[in-house]
Amino acid sequence: MFPRRVFCTGLYGFVRFCSEVFALIDPGKVRSPPIQSFNDGILSVYSVERDSGGVESLIVKYPLLRYSERTAGMSRFWKAKQFNVDITKVFRIARREDISGQDVVVLPDLRQYIIKQVQYPTDVTPPCCDLSLERVEHVYGFKPV
Repeated sequence: MFPRRVFCTGLYGFVRFCSEVFALIDPGKVRSPPIQSFNDGILSVYSVERDSGGVESLIVKYPLLRYSERTAGMSRFWKAKQFNVDITKVFRIARREDISGQDVVVLPDLRQYIIKQVQYPTDVTPPCCDLSLERVEHVYGFKPV
């Protein structure tokens, strides 16, 4: 019934022992997911529209969204490289269902990134989405918010 290693040394061992005992007492306890904060900055999401003359411009979709900057992991980076995509940033924002891979993210310093992938992680609260971004080489004309 008790964990195998009853005799542990130091405070770390005692804490580990207690956590194992409590896990045996209530094994079905569901842990709440971590709470995500969006404290790294503000971004704007634009959709790309082409006028009758063939000129592409940006139309505001979401003017001000808070984000949390994430690390582009090695597997995400190298899988993107296989398809000639250079993921430069990954941002996590509050969940928006109508953001797609054709939209453009603009930061307050007017740098533009095209969204290459939208993912919806299920292990955090509140519901959010991860945007994999690639730096835009062709800068679109737009009116900043």
